Amino acid sequence: MKFAALILFFTIGPVSGADTLPAVVAAALKRSPALAETRARQDEARAAGDEAFYSRWPRLSASASAMRSDDPLFAFGSLLQQRRVTQADFAPDTLNRPGYRTAVRGGLELGMPLFTGFELTRARELARLFESEAAAFGGAAAQGVRLRAADGYVRAVKDRE
Repeated sequence: MKFAALILFFTIGPVSGADTLPAVVAAALKRSPALAETRARQDEARAAGDEAFYSRWPRLSASASAMRSDDPLFAFGSLLQQRRVTQADFAPDTLNRPGYRTAVRGGLELGMPLFTGFELTRARELARLFESEAAAFGGAAAQGVRLRAADGYVRAVKDRE
């Protein structure tokens, strides 16, 4: 217990006559790593819930690529995809040394989940559960910090007298 009081002494600072017990407890709550972790867990759970909620909305994704090569297979394949194959492209010199070709591709995809097997609902419920768990953990952690801060304050006042 002396170790916890010593840690609080160095994180909060020495107790002066102007410091009151509520001020010391408030400072301990503000600087507590356990409560910072709790807030981070709550934020993470909230973000997971938001992600599950917004994943029901339509999505638009875009993709683009560009390639440049003088490989004979690539050059002939890009001509086939562009549907620009002519009689001259079958000449042996053109097939073996086609020169540099550039292939540019782009696409847009619009998607919307129709039925996900209740996966989105389950993800939202899990996020709510994680958020309530983090809140309960935070309440217990805050109570522990308050208890240790009050104990450290009382010990410091006792030692000063």
